[in-house]
Amino acid sequence: MINKLRNIANNRNLIIGLYILGILTLLLFWSANQPFNSCPDESMRYVIPKFIFTHWQLPNANDKSIIDIRYGFSYASQPQLPYIISAIFMKTFSLFSSSDFGIVMAARMTSIFSGVIYTYFVIKIGELLFKRKLIRYIFIALCTLWPEAMFIFTYVNCDGLALMSISIMIYSWFSAYSNGWNLKTSILLSVGMSIALLSYMNAYVFVLLSLLVYVSYYIFVDKSEERLKKFLKFGFLIFGIVFLLTGWHFIRNIVLYNSILATKTNNYAEIYAIKGFSTSDRAAKAMATMSTLYGNMKWIYLSITSFIGTFGWMNLYSYIIYAVYFVIFIISIVGFVYVIKNTNKSKITKVSVLKIIIVILSIILPFIISYIFSFNDYQPQGRYAIGSLIPLCLVLTYCINELIEKFSNKRALYFGLAILCLIVFAAFYSEIIIYRAY
Repeated sequence: MINKLRNIANNRNLIIGLYILGILTLLLFWSANQPFNSCPDESMRYVIPKFIFTHWQLPNANDKSIIDIRYGFSYASQPQLPYIISAIFMKTFSLFSSSDFGIVMAARMTSIFSGVIYTYFVIKIGELLFKRKLIRYIFIALCTLWPEAMFIFTYVNCDGLALMSISIMIYSWFSAYSNGWNLKTSILLSVGMSIALLSYMNAYVFVLLSLLVYVSYYIFVDKSEERLKKFLKFGFLIFGIVFLLTGWHFIRNIVLYNSILATKTNNYAEIYAIKGFSTSDRAAKAMATMSTLYGNMKWIYLSITSFIGTFGWMNLYSYIIYAVYFVIFIISIVGFVYVIKNTNKSKITKVSVLKIIIVILSIILPFIISYIFSFNDYQPQGRYAIGSLIPLCLVLTYCINELIEKFSNKRALYFGLAILCLIVFAAFYSEIIIYRAY
């Protein structure tokens, strides 16, 4: 019996499969207990896949049937891949049932399966970067059981697919650092970049970071005589795949809206929005708020807490969850002190510095962009910066590992398991919050 349990524990594919199945179950349970439009902008976003499901064509942003009455615009001008996939799920489900909430759940499956694929690539990143199993499990648990990330993967939005695309891009980065750029890594990066470009503009910063990683690799890492040839070979391959997969979207924007990013459709809000909700009205209110110290402090507080986990319409939260992650952050800070203390400066290489710069940029840029956009539309929501989650968890895990290294094997095991228990507790407590609320 003991030998059978050991064999199961050592069966990598079985453990991965069971964990992914567990994540799928958690997301399905969360989503099924969550009423329609109890999440940010779900009704505004849902009308897009519903339009595609009904008419089997992409909507035009100026179609009044999908324009929100209050805000005077629709999301039809933004990348539509999440909505297209949702419409396919809805069409498939409609063959078996006409249940209204069933159709909504079908639309949500895009986000739910994005969470499953995201989990798979997080596991791949963990296996690539952390040799010690306990530390690897902490990293995987942090990324996949993070309350706000779980929430994002449970309703109709673009954030879920975007976060999934970021996990693919980040895996390709570190895979290239470990094994060099090759055909597989280049195709994987291309797919990740394409999904990001077709899912959510908030993920575009990681497309730019991917270009930075690619170019800097051939400047600082690859010193072979054929690096220029490989740079051009894989560079054209990446560009070709990305253009093939995404070019139609940007060409469509130019044809319909005379703008590659469809930014000119922002004028619709000036025409159709009710008083107080037009682009200029919201921008004036945002500027007035962000011009004050109170407004900035409130933005910081709400962005951080909602980045950890705030559900519903920013009205469901728990200080217990915040306390759990406060403890994890404190542990990581202590570990960071040991990192600084024990770093051998003579062994620092250009490659390691490059990796650190990329990770730091990946963490801070989404928050900076969210802050800048808050001057036009004051929405201090952590989900706008959720793209920084994986690199942040990398840093937290690395610091935790540095601290655990100071313990004996037995104490290290107990300490690591305690951290894992905290993460799992926060995830299940988040599920309880949703279950009790609805």
